[in-house]
Amino acid sequence: MGERVYLASFLRTFSRVRRFSRQRSREIQANTVNGMPDYDETPRVIRLRRTLPVLAILLFAGGCSPSVAPLFRDYEISSPNADGPLLERIERALINAGWSLAPRPTPNVVATERRKLSDWGLYKVEAYLEAAPLGGEHVRVFVHPQRRYLTGGRTKMPFLARSLRQTIMSDLNESFEKQGLIVARSARERGLTGEG
Repeated sequence: MGERVYLASFLRTFSRVRRFSRQRSREIQANTVNGMPDYDETPRVIRLRRTLPVLAILLFAGGCSPSVAPLFRDYEISSPNADGPLLERIERALINAGWSLAPRPTPNVVATERRKLSDWGLYKVEAYLEAAPLGGEHVRVFVHPQRRYLTGGRTKMPFLARSLRQTIMSDLNESFEKQGLIVARSARERGLTGEG
């Protein structure tokens, strides 16, 4: 209901502006002498007619864009040798957060089994995690979300919606903190993006 009211209001405003723009251009055409306008407002009206629809579309599309999050989270190692080797601490944190472990794909990566995050009727959102140490100072947890449709097909999700990220990360952050791994600042804040 709210979207309809918003859309109706937007369309009314847009039609008023177009009506004003048309009326203004008619006035300019009526005030021409020998093919030249009486006053120099033609460029402004033409620019207004061209840019206004583009701005309206951008504003409308901007309000409809989803809030997205990257498919990983970094944790800083606050105490390197707190309760045993780092990979064992990562495994304990994942188990405490409610994830079941899968066989390791490589010796330095801890992986989990797939887990259902949400059910939307036509498809389910499932994900599995992989955690790997980065250079002895950080641990990166990769999230691999997929949509599983009723027909049996699967598609990878290129981002996490904020609600899914909160579903996954809230328990995970607590478990990792208990194992001496705290949520790190973003890569840009740490200077890992390669920008100066």
